[in-house]
Amino acid sequence: MQNKRDHGIDLLRIFACFSLIPFHYCTYGQMDASLSFQYTSEVVKSLFGFHVPWFLMISGALFLGKEKIDIKRLYTHNIAHLLLVYVFWSAVYAVFDVLINIGNVTDIKNLIIWIVMDIRDSHYHLWYLPMIIGIYILVPLIHAAVGNDRNYNVLKYLFVIFVVFGVVIYTFLLVPIKADTYSLLLKRINIGTFSEWIGFFISGYFLYQIKDKISKKTTKILVILSAISMIVILAVNMAMVPSQGINSFLSYYSIPGFIIECSLFLVFVRINAVPEEKKAKIITATADCMLGVYCIHDLVLSLVHMAFDFIPDSLYIVRLLIVIPITFALCILIVTGMRKSKLLRKIAV
Repeated sequence: MQNKRDHGIDLLRIFACFSLIPFHYCTYGQMDASLSFQYTSEVVKSLFGFHVPWFLMISGALFLGKEKIDIKRLYTHNIAHLLLVYVFWSAVYAVFDVLINIGNVTDIKNLIIWIVMDIRDSHYHLWYLPMIIGIYILVPLIHAAVGNDRNYNVLKYLFVIFVVFGVVIYTFLLVPIKADTYSLLLKRINIGTFSEWIGFFISGYFLYQIKDKISKKTTKILVILSAISMIVILAVNMAMVPSQGINSFLSYYSIPGFIIECSLFLVFVRINAVPEEKKAKIITATADCMLGVYCIHDLVLSLVHMAFDFIPDSLYIVRLLIVIPITFALCILIVTGMRKSKLLRKIAV
């Protein structure tokens, strides 16, 4: 029987989710860190800072590739599931926040208000869930435009629109030219949604459709461009650390960032080799855990960080090499266990 599972997509999903951990760990207690500490942090963030576009590109490739969009199933299965997951983990992080700050709780009323407000505001990294829900709501409209377009004319058009208005113009606006006219002219034409997150969603589908038409030579060129792009990002980030600390330049929408995102996406989805049955099951099972890992990773990361906080900042790289793999492994183990419960599989992972 032919294996219909795309293990290239699975591997990219795993890598993208893994990259969340070093990226977010670099924000732990960094505001008053030494300059060398900030440089190290910036290198790590630059190397692992492209997970969100990959999540969106994977979703676009899989969703828009369907022959038909069942709107009822879209809402009852996909959107409802993500809403439940969002509420569940917002509540979990709210309770965790209260527990680690229990000394500041004065009475039951204060406790309830604290938890309710934390659930309302949600944990910082859960913003992705309502964002992707918004895109899913638009999926039937996008699919109607590009789903039956055999020549990909509309798809190409939407991709070009995103590249021009979402990537190229955005990059030009990053150039520190002191001229109001310059920025005003570039901002004059605004196409809104299609120059934002949804552009990555559409780009994923477009690249997935043309992946087999791209030659090995073109792939090598893209990999070289990715390496050059990473050097550019690292150089810009390093130059900005002294003046802006850890909050320096790293953008999903910049030209160098977009080249890296598209190139590595193509590298992964062009993986044609079908692994052995045992390895395939491991890859599939691990990839299926990634939504849960995304949600729980910051909770586990906080606890693992506390356990290894005794390692001094002078050995920050050593601490990274210990904390990150342990956190990722624990997340997978916990989510695997949670997935054995029908209830938790429905509301949490």
